[in-house]
Amino acid sequence: MTIRTRVHRTEIPITDETVQTLRGYRRAIAVAPSRRAPTECLEVWYECADIDEDMTVRFHVHGTGHPFTHDRINAPHVGTVFTHDSQLVWHVYAEYPVSEALQ
Repeated sequence: MTIRTRVHRTEIPITDETVQTLRGYRRAIAVAPSRRAPTECLEVWYECADIDEDMTVRFHVHGTGHPFTHDRINAPHVGTVFTHDSQLVWHVYAEYPVSEALQ
């Protein structure tokens, strides 16, 4: 049986980290400023498998020059986003599976 994959979108706040439960999550593929609240949130597009299973994903958002401690291998870089008329630059990482040490 072939499992189909789709692309879905979620919105995350511009904050150090946020955890979301996403059905069938496989990987994040793109990030952009939110169309609804571009100075407060970011939109993340992600691939999800057509399965009935919830996955816990932690998104990390860091400004340029800000230190971070999460593992880049377990939390690959999704993309870089400019907000506030290109005055602020955010780097987004998607951690999956979620590390127990950070929960």
